[in-house]
Amino acid sequence: MPLSSYRHGFPNKVTIREFPILEIQNGNSNIYWVDSNKGSDGNKGTFDRPFATLDYAIGRCTANNGDKIFVAAHHSESLIEAGTVTADIAGIQIIGLGAGNERPTFTATTDAAASFLISAADVYVANLKFVCNITSQTAMVDINAKRAIIDGCRFEEGTQTGLAFIDINGGAANACDGVQVVNCEFYAPTAGNYDRAIELGEVADNVLLAGNWIHGDFDDAGIHNITGKVLTNLRIENNIVSNLQTGDHAIEIVSACTGDLVSNKLYADAEATILDPGSLKCIDNYAVDAIDAGSFEIPYPADDAANYIGTNSNNNDADTSLVVANADGSVLERLEFLQGTLIPDLGGLVFSGTCDTGMTGSTTTIVCAHLSGYGNDFFNTKYWMQVIKNTNSVGAAPELQVRQITDYVSATGTFTTAAFGANVEEGDSIMVIHESLVAIGRNDADNAFVSTAVVENADGSILERLEHLKGQNSFQSTMLSLRGDAAVGMAASATTIVSADLIGFGDDIFNDKYYMQVIKNANAVGTAPEFQVRKITDYVSATGTFTVDAFGSNVEETDELLILHEAFITLGRDDANNVFDSSTVVANANGSILERLEFIQSALASDLVGLSFTGTCDTGMAGSTTTIVCAGLGGYGDDTFNTKYWMQVIKNSNSVGAAPETQVRQITDYVSATGTFTTAAFGANVEEADIILVLHESLVTLGRNDGDNAFDSTNVVANGDGSVLERLEYMQALMYPELSGLWARGVVTTGASTTSIAASSLAGYGDDYFNNKYYMQVVKNNDGVGTAPEGEIRKITDYVSGAGTFTVDAFSGNVDVPDVIMILHESLLNQGSGDVHIITKNLTSSNIPQDGVSTVDVTTAAVGGALILEEVTMNTDGTGLAAGTNFQLEISGNTYGVTGAIMAETVANLGANATVAGTAASVTPLAGAVVEAGAKVVACSTVAACTGGGIIQLQLKFRRVNVAANLTAA
Repeated sequence: MPLSSYRHGFPNKVTIREFPILEIQNGNSNIYWVDSNKGSDGNKGTFDRPFATLDYAIGRCTANNGDKIFVAAHHSESLIEAGTVTADIAGIQIIGLGAGNERPTFTATTDAAASFLISAADVYVANLKFVCNITSQTAMVDINAKRAIIDGCRFEEGTQTGLAFIDINGGAANACDGVQVVNCEFYAPTAGNYDRAIELGEVADNVLLAGNWIHGDFDDAGIHNITGKVLTNLRIENNIVSNLQTGDHAIEIVSACTGDLVSNKLYADAEATILDPGSLKCIDNYAVDAIDAGSFEIPYPADDAANYIGTNSNNNDADTSLVVANADGSVLERLEFLQGTLIPDLGGLVFSGTCDTGMTGSTTTIVCAHLSGYGNDFFNTKYWMQVIKNTNSVGAAPELQVRQITDYVSATGTFTTAAFGANVEEGDSIMVIHESLVAIGRNDADNAFVSTAVVENADGSILERLEHLKGQNSFQSTMLSLRGDAAVGMAASATTIVSADLIGFGDDIFNDKYYMQVIKNANAVGTAPEFQVRKITDYVSATGTFTVDAFGSNVEETDELLILHEAFITLGRDDANNVFDSSTVVANANGSILERLEFIQSALASDLVGLSFTGTCDTGMAGSTTTIVCAGLGGYGDDTFNTKYWMQVIKNSNSVGAAPETQVRQITDYVSATGTFTTAAFGANVEEADIILVLHESLVTLGRNDGDNAFDSTNVVANGDGSVLERLEYMQALMYPELSGLWARGVVTTGASTTSIAASSLAGYGDDYFNNKYYMQVVKNNDGVGTAPEGEIRKITDYVSGAGTFTVDAFSGNVDVPDVIMILHESLLNQGSGDVHIITKNLTSSNIPQDGVSTVDVTTAAVGGALILEEVTMNTDGTGLAAGTNFQLEISGNTYGVTGAIMAETVANLGANATVAGTAASVTPLAGAVVEAGAKVVACSTVAACTGGGIIQLQLKFRRVNVAANLTAA
């Protein structure tokens, strides 16, 4: 029994047995039915007389009329070329019926360009199933229009794997604004060609990807955005995305897209490569990087005071007091180890510790197990304790108080001290200080150090000298410093100075132990010899006449003078002319300041002997780039510095800032007796008085901020638990192999050629490694930034490993030294495939030869890959073509694809003012054709050559299979 069909619905609604029927039709909108099992495109498209193909049903719709197309369960179609189904009517809805595998199914076969194309705005597609049965299919659904919605569809690999399921592109910025992909499934677990499930391939606004399940082995990511395509207000919400491919992303937003990334659940094999959010706001996203593992928030929360890294504030309250020192452990364990190592170096002066947990509060008995083990009574009487932090009440007593240690028990780290002003308690931080430091005192009223037992000694320690000075009468006190003026009428002199104010102290009393300073040049204030200091070598008491080492200029009458004891001069002053000589001082840890300083210098120099030494090149040394003499660095033993040490010129005294200043070179030989170093050649001569620094190679490995870091680490072997260099080698070995198959970067070292380019940094990969599967791009034309061949990409046809020499398809201009190049694997270039390329060619009728005799070139030969010829439009002028039978286009030079005629139209139809589309040609319509690299499009006429002066204009539309593919009008 036939069904009734009411194409335009019921204006007043309808009920059956008083039950209202929900009408799916709005107003004058149309409803069409499609069923491949019983339909025909000659039918009316009703439920009982459906169409056979979806594309035909789309063609029957009216734009923006709310028309709906229902596709029957078990309906099936093959996608055999680009746009087999083209939704080019705006505002239509395409709804599949059935569930699971009963849904309408569209299977891609025959052509990698086969697709379901959406080219009109506001198209809604729901409940369809798409299957890939063609290798390297470019995109299953190609969205090229605004506000398209893909809802509840399933995409899966079939017998083959493609490149992408959905491409949101449009070919121009904002062509796909408002597109939505929601509640869909994507399934492609087989390792193969798939780069991504959803490609965000062009600038767009307000795109929504929500509620999707994506599971596959993707070279790029489940959801991927390409470089330079910045989407705005992008929303990626509530998706589950798993990428099974090692080292690649679940979601990768390469450009600085803005919008929201909310509540997504992600999987990839490494946390660092699970998610690249671009510039999206990330809210409540979680990930796993292994099966049977719990999820973690991604990206990780920013550091704050609640973690152990802390922030730039005064409230970092993380407690790491339980960490145990371990030189091969975590960051905290290594820091604990370093702290424990560094502090004992100062053990003769200071020790730091924390009072034990559970210690009974006391003013005199303090327990610190961290400071145990030094031997009973080690700290008695000669050391003092200061509470540097009252942990229970910061800032309150006994914080900062200092008390003498009277007893020490080594096994438990128990100290007995003079009584503090309040209890020291568990967790308080203490400092144990040698009496030599305590004697200096501090800025408060509680300096507990007692020096009542010190006996005066004019040649003793600071305390003994102070006691001596304190006990002297006022006259003797003046013997530290005396002031006077140069006598009026005194003859100006740099060495003989007379002062009547300084008569009568006794001949020679000032000799050698005193110094003279000119504190005011009365005749020219501020100029030499003002402030200069010179040693007094003779004194005549009766006349107040001083003989001194020569000042830099004359001392004259009325200049103001200061006589200073050498005790003051030892302190020096802030200038380059401190004349006090302390070269004969002998190191003594318990002696004078100078003796103590000599001791400390010896200790420090010894500690640093394995790291750095400084010196000044000898006076009279011949300038040299390789032989440097520094007697101050003699005596360390022949060959001590060979190969393991490096020399840096830290000051070019003859031309500050000029080479070889700051340059670093390896030391190859050292002669101890003379302090003579042989080095790798500096960039300019090292000369007398230049200041040098000798550095152990462990310091040189760090390098410095210049282009001359000479340290060679090529022999380092990767070790994940070794030195810094070994760890870096280990990390590089982990990272580089992941990228080595994709790209490499270099600088041209031999060039000035369009086809033969060498980059020494790219040598060593093995002959022919890059042949045919890799391409070269010039990323910077150093001689003309922004001009050709910058940006051009050419296939690599040969590679010589030893010199890093590449042979490529010809660039449009020379590649020269030092242009920057990038070597790219062909899989990267495929990301830009699909670009449209249009050329125009005019042919004169008389130039069109007879087929089989000759042809005329329409295009140049394709380079850089293949292109697909999709459309041809033929327009003639007021004369058109004459003679011949059929005008036809052919492909010349294909190896695998079609050769010979791909389109033919009768010459009769190409007379004056004719316009013919190649796809509608009457003899042989254009069905699309591949132009391989090296092939070209040509034209001819059958039976006879054309004649006359008429013009035919050809417009050819190509689509690139490879981003580097190109051809031009012949």
